Amino acid sequence: MLTATMDFNSTLANGINEAIQFLRSDSIEPTDKIYRGLSSIGGRRTLTLHNPTYLDLLNTGNLSLYKDYDLCDAIIIFYQNFASTVEILQHNNHEHVDGVILPEMIRDNDIGFAVSEAINNAVGFSEEDIKNQENLMELSHDSWMADLNMIRSSPSKKKKWLNMLELRMMGIFISDKKCEELFLQADELLQRIEEIR
Repeated sequence: MLTATMDFNSTLANGINEAIQFLRSDSIEPTDKIYRGLSSIGGRRTLTLHNPTYLDLLNTGNLSLYKDYDLCDAIIIFYQNFASTVEILQHNNHEHVDGVILPEMIRDNDIGFAVSEAINNAVGFSEEDIKNQENLMELSHDSWMADLNMIRSSPSKKKKWLNMLELRMMGIFISDKKCEELFLQADELLQRIEEIR
């Protein structure tokens, strides 16, 4: 789950970085990939905290069966950190993506929504679905390139899009850092549990 979220973020960030470079330079030609990078900034994966074993141990008091009290504390801290991370990521998605980015995209209608590589990977579209998307992209290509050039040539639109892209990158950075922390904590816990066995 953590790895999938980090992989999704990495793919999304690559597309967003290309879009940022495009907007900052008049020498880069518009491409479908840049368009998809702009249009996919509202995409995200969410984490959910669901571990019935941990909840059962905590609710029944059986966590105290472990004689290593430091390990018990580490398990509790891990799940508290995981719950905190889920809450932070949900807040950022709600405030930044749902509250700022998507309303701006819809209100100004500067750019349509195109399915990005990150979304394809996360959803697991079939080859037929992807082929249908590619056919749609071919039909929309000229319109998309005009949209990209219009955004880049308008100082106010360019600034708005750069701000939204950078806000989204900040959210991706926070998500990745929190996932990396959890990944390291989980790895340490698993090693400690293996030592007990």
